Amino acid sequence: MLQVKNVTKYYGDFKALDDVNFTLNDGNLVAIVGVSGGGKTTLMNILGALDSDFEGDVVVNGKSLKQAANKDLETYRKNTIGFVFQNFTLINSLTAFENVELALEISNVSKQERIAKVNDLLSKVGLLEHANKKVNVLSGGQKQRVAIARALANDPDIILADEPTGALDIENSLEVMKILKDIAKTKLVIMVTHNQELADQYSDVEIKIKDGQIQSIVDKNHLVVENTSKNDSKANMPFKTALQLAFRNLKLKKGRTIATAIGMSIGIIGIALALALTTGTRETISNQVLSIFPANAITVTKAGEDEGTSAAISYQDYLRIKEIASEAQTSIFIPSSFMGTIASTDKDSADIETFRQNRINNVESAYPATMIPSAMPLNTFDVNLGFGSMPDSNHPYDVVLSLSTAQELIREDQNVEDLIGQNLYQTFMQFGTGGMQGEGANTQIVTLRVSGISSENTLMSTMYVQEDFYKHLLEDYFDMNIEDASTNMVMITVADINTIQDYATQLNDSQNDFNFAPSADSVLSTVNTILDLVRNVLIAFSSVSVFIAVIMIAIVIYISVLEKRMEIGIIRAIGGRMKDIRNIFVSESMLVGLLSGIIGVSVAYGITQIINHLVTNLLRAQNPHLPAMSVAHLSMMNMLFLIGITTLLAIISGLVPSLKAAALDPVDAIRKKL
Repeated sequence: MLQVKNVTKYYGDFKALDDVNFTLNDGNLVAIVGVSGGGKTTLMNILGALDSDFEGDVVVNGKSLKQAANKDLETYRKNTIGFVFQNFTLINSLTAFENVELALEISNVSKQERIAKVNDLLSKVGLLEHANKKVNVLSGGQKQRVAIARALANDPDIILADEPTGALDIENSLEVMKILKDIAKTKLVIMVTHNQELADQYSDVEIKIKDGQIQSIVDKNHLVVENTSKNDSKANMPFKTALQLAFRNLKLKKGRTIATAIGMSIGIIGIALALALTTGTRETISNQVLSIFPANAITVTKAGEDEGTSAAISYQDYLRIKEIASEAQTSIFIPSSFMGTIASTDKDSADIETFRQNRINNVESAYPATMIPSAMPLNTFDVNLGFGSMPDSNHPYDVVLSLSTAQELIREDQNVEDLIGQNLYQTFMQFGTGGMQGEGANTQIVTLRVSGISSENTLMSTMYVQEDFYKHLLEDYFDMNIEDASTNMVMITVADINTIQDYATQLNDSQNDFNFAPSADSVLSTVNTILDLVRNVLIAFSSVSVFIAVIMIAIVIYISVLEKRMEIGIIRAIGGRMKDIRNIFVSESMLVGLLSGIIGVSVAYGITQIINHLVTNLLRAQNPHLPAMSVAHLSMMNMLFLIGITTLLAIISGLVPSLKAAALDPVDAIRKKL
């Protein structure tokens, strides 16, 4: 039962409805007849809870619309009311099936149940064979039958039909009226019409209205049908449905969607490359630094006479350092006035003097050669052997080569394992008072033996020697005692890397002659500071692009709201909540952001691979045995973070237009008033 009690409606100073009263029972087709502007459509909007700004009350099945909260009105529109409009108000981008299904999606009906229900409804209105056609290709009569099927989807108690035949020819008008008459056998059908003949022929109750006032009410059958209202269920569109509708909307404007996503992805590409380059460069430098200074190493220098200066460390100082840092492993004492330069191998050559003279006289040698900056202490590094064995302590000139160094030394007809047991001839120079060519300078060719080859590649040519290597070198080749030599620094290592900083502090507090500092930290901290500065500058520039893209997404979503005003009104009319409308447009912005993030990180990842390939080829042009370089590294964690933050920013940018869409008046939205 529907009761209209003293309903009055103003539009400003204009009174559209004036103290309207009537009561209607189920099982009737009610025709509200009057000329245009008489108040018919205004009354229908009030009955359908599309307009709640009125005086008086409307009571449906004992429940007041005037006292109902917004969520109760949404439930009322979903369960109690079914709308049929003059201009059909269908979504042209959807099929007949999808238009009817939309009402059930809002009600969170299962997929299987929806399919069965929609097919049954389309069959009842004679359109099952047109189910998969877009409604924009259907005739006017067919469109109105789709609208009727949609109105019946949630089995409402009342059907409101606003000029349902106004846009139809006579034949289709009669067909629609027959369907409405059949529906009125079990439901209350209220039809607004200006067609007096149709009202006379099909209506059970005729209400004439003029200038907002009821002129007459004629009940032709005097039938009263008992109220058989059902329990109302709350409107509840799942977020999944909102997401599907948003995806469908974006597909319709895929060109604009892709352009917007690419616009935002440009900034993401910049940020991703900034992260990749700084991360990859940081890791590359760190790996190379750690190949010289292990992560658990502490560099020891001697304090000079003036503050901030350092002095040379004698061999006696070295022995004292070993006593002070008794818990640590001390590396070898490497005299600072000696440098190894050129190494060469040849299993058939024993003419060391000829080789030495050739090197001194700068005569090109037939032997492969490489630059070796210095010999690394074997006891400091965790060397993993790939070939051969560790040096024999009884042979102080046994050495282990890094894999990339061994590859530099072999001839074209050799393999790296062929070097095991071979001699390696290295030039060692003792600096004179004026440098390499100064007074007292001395050059010697030292015969080394390759006992093993590690499995690691190193950026610089590297060989690992035993602890007493330099002691024997000075005594055997330079007629010197190691106690007469000096160095600039000594390196010690600790067992637990987590205690390295505390241990260095403890050693510094225990004496004042030496300064103990974590080796890698001092180098890497400078590198990290520079890289962090570069990264922040690059990200700052890229963020400007992202900020502009966020504004662009907000504008695009707002345009989408304007384009879909009628669709918003339809969803609200069939029971959609404000929350559902908001979710649809938030989902649109979220999907644009997600697409932007995926495009951005994908392109950035591809660029990092190109950069790494180019850098590796450039370095290998100088040394073909160098390992592959990864100066640009975009981790999975960073990729997921960038996609996530892009999606979040897009959601935030879409909130304002989404809230505006949710707040649209359903009546204005359906009429597409901008």
